[in-house]
Amino acid sequence: MLRHRSGAVVEGSFALSKGVLCILLVALAAVLVVLAAVDDAGAAQTTVQAEATSLSGSQVYVRANTAASGGKEVAFFSNGSVLSSFDGAATEITLRGRGEACQGDPRLEVYVDGDLEGTVDLTSSTFANYTLALSGLSEGTHTLRVSFQNDFYVASTCDRNAYLDSYTLALPSTTPTTCDRGYFLAKYRNELRSFDTQPVLSRCEPAINYDWGSASPASGVNPDSFTARWVGSFDFEASDYEFTATADDGVRLFVDGELLIDQWKDQGATTYKATKAISAGTHQVKVKYYEYGGLAVAKASWAKLTSSPPPPPPPPPSGSDPVMVGAGDIARCPSAGAEATAKLLDGIEGTVYTTGDNAYESGTPTEFANCYDPTWGRNKGRTMPSPGNHEYNTSGASGYFGYFGASAGEPSRGYYSYDLGEWHIISLNSMCENVGGCGASSPMLSWLEQDLAANQKACTLAYFHHPLFSSGEHGDQSKMRATWDALYGAGADVVLNGHDHDYERFAPQSPTGGLDTARGIREFVVGTGGGSHYGIASAGPNSQVRNTDTYGVLKLTLHATSYDWQFVPEAGKTFTDSGTDACH
Repeated sequence: MLRHRSGAVVEGSFALSKGVLCILLVALAAVLVVLAAVDDAGAAQTTVQAEATSLSGSQVYVRANTAASGGKEVAFFSNGSVLSSFDGAATEITLRGRGEACQGDPRLEVYVDGDLEGTVDLTSSTFANYTLALSGLSEGTHTLRVSFQNDFYVASTCDRNAYLDSYTLALPSTTPTTCDRGYFLAKYRNELRSFDTQPVLSRCEPAINYDWGSASPASGVNPDSFTARWVGSFDFEASDYEFTATADDGVRLFVDGELLIDQWKDQGATTYKATKAISAGTHQVKVKYYEYGGLAVAKASWAKLTSSPPPPPPPPPSGSDPVMVGAGDIARCPSAGAEATAKLLDGIEGTVYTTGDNAYESGTPTEFANCYDPTWGRNKGRTMPSPGNHEYNTSGASGYFGYFGASAGEPSRGYYSYDLGEWHIISLNSMCENVGGCGASSPMLSWLEQDLAANQKACTLAYFHHPLFSSGEHGDQSKMRATWDALYGAGADVVLNGHDHDYERFAPQSPTGGLDTARGIREFVVGTGGGSHYGIASAGPNSQVRNTDTYGVLKLTLHATSYDWQFVPEAGKTFTDSGTDACH
């Protein structure tokens, strides 16, 4: 008996004559273990096929047969067995064999770990498949023996013989073959740039958002040379979508089989974007990725570029130009500041804007109900808000979006735009970390650039919580520079902010803070809604007017080619600021 490295053993008995038996053990020269192709559906099968030659005269040996897989077959000319071993809880075995009948068909017996699992009669004289169920097998290593034990011979008449080409063990899949809608089926392979070998890891993943660095995605995956493929079905609303992929190294992104991003090359972490109109329904998203040395990054996502617009603001009184009035940093229980400024709103017609931090301390539903709603909430029906950092002290700013509803835009975004007369108005979300960033290639900046490009109005105003420029306690918020770059490039006129609890007006300036009376944006910090007061230690460049002890609202009258501003103070205070300027 000779065991091949595969673990296969061939045993046999040989009859010199029918009456005298002599045991002969013949060692096969080789036994090749062939793994059947495993497709992407995850089928798990192992085929063991004899591929060797032996001495003539053996009653169990390998001989040539062009009809057999690989051109050879195991021939049982007398009682004998083929032995092997396998790993896993196999559920069935399929024998590919043929028989030579002699007063009955040859029979093969199948033993696992020494126990008889069943028998197979080889009823066909040509190769055919015979399947036998296996039951109760556990994980681990098992012995397998296939035996021919009903040898029969009639001299000069017939000889019953069995021939085995191969046998296939069906093993239960240990990896997912499909994933629920809304998940990716991810498959990782230890190869470079191609997908020809078997996956070393398959699993369901809810998102593609990985920065592995120099580490491996999982045990068994080569950290310096691997590919990954993600395929999933996802529900979409009808809209234009922006698809984003970030990769170090190569990446390809497909939607319904259409290649949208094709950057199959060695590179450092780089972000790419593509847009596509998607119909309502379920669509397939596929991402291919490879890593070749160094750091590994793989990210993919998508976001709607268009959304249902918020309800339009109420029209201005007949024959008059539109008015906007508002502030930020507003309602704090039990402070009376919000009630003082709410009374100002009650007496001024027009659209109410907010520049964030609407309800302290955390923008909870209770704080909106008890602090904001009894004050500024009296004018909720004409309010077009923006969120601040205190709103996001509640997860997802759910209190804010729940209170304002559609007027606040989509909860995943919190930014939107609308028109008032000859003015285009943009409400942005400066909580960058909650909306995918505010910098170059971020979803909000991409949306803003497209919104500005489509704008046909003569004048443009934007409002959001964090100011790029401020002399107050929080100071300049550089994270908003890319937003200013886009607004400045499109010729915007006015930016309104909060965050610092004071009032400050700047001269028109560029995104870098340079005085620019020709094309610059005039910024107002209006954190005077009633929450509290902050001080100002010293004035920053281009700061023209400042106040730190007066609650109030900023009223803007929007003419066709110009605007007027007026700071309206709470009752009993005398500070005010007013002026006019032309649109660019």
